[in-house]
Amino acid sequence: MKWAARPAAAMFFAVLAVSALAEEEGERLARRAFKHAAVVEVDGKVAGTAVPVRHGGKVLYMTCAHVAKPLDPITGKLRLAKEKPDGSLEKVPAKVLRQADVEKGEPDLALLEVTEGSLDLEIAELATEPPVAGQPVYHAGACFGKISYMQGHVSRAKYFEAGQEYVQLSSMLAPGSSGGPVFEKNGKLLGVSHSTVPGFASWCIPASVIRAWLGKKPDKK
Repeated sequence: MKWAARPAAAMFFAVLAVSALAEEEGERLARRAFKHAAVVEVDGKVAGTAVPVRHGGKVLYMTCAHVAKPLDPITGKLRLAKEKPDGSLEKVPAKVLRQADVEKGEPDLALLEVTEGSLDLEIAELATEPPVAGQPVYHAGACFGKISYMQGHVSRAKYFEAGQEYVQLSSMLAPGSSGGPVFEKNGKLLGVSHSTVPGFASWCIPASVIRAWLGKKPDKK
C-alpha cells in the first residue's frame, strides 16, 4: 500500500501544479483582454464592444457595423467606456468614422473615433498568421456593461456565410460581445466577435478581413 500511495500522491500534486499554472495563465490572459476592450454605448444603452487599433496614424476603435447601426446620425449619442478596477465606467464621447455597407457585401465592420478625452487602453496588433483549427483563443465582451473574459478554441478556421468569411469558435458570446477582441495566446488580435448560436458556437471576423477592409478606400458618398 505504501508503494502504491507514492505514485498516487505524486500524481495528485502534479495535477495541482498544472491546475495552478492553468489558473495563472487564465488570469494573465484575462488581464490582457481587459486592457484591450471598450464598452460601446448607443443612446445610453450598451450596444457592444470595441477594440483599439492604430490606423492612419490615429488610435481608433474597431467594432461591428451592426453595433453602431442603431445610432441616429443627427440626434444619436455614441460613447466609448473603459471599465475601471472598481467596476465603474469611464466614458468619453465618440463618433462613427467609417461604417461598412453590409448590404453591398462589405464585412460587418466599423471604425469609431473618440472626439474628446481618451481611454488609455492598449492598442491591439492584428495577427499575421491564419487561424488553425484547435488553436486556443480568448476574448472579451461587454456583458451587460461589464467586461467579461471567455476562453475557447478555433473549431473551424474558415467559415463562409452570405459571401463573408468568419472564424468559428467553440466559446459562446455573451450579450454585448459583438465587436469585442478575440486574441491568440501570443496577444495578437485574431479577429473581432460577430455572432453566436447559444449552445453551439460563435463566429468572429478574422484579422485578414479586417486588414483588407482597412486597406480599402471607402466609397465616396
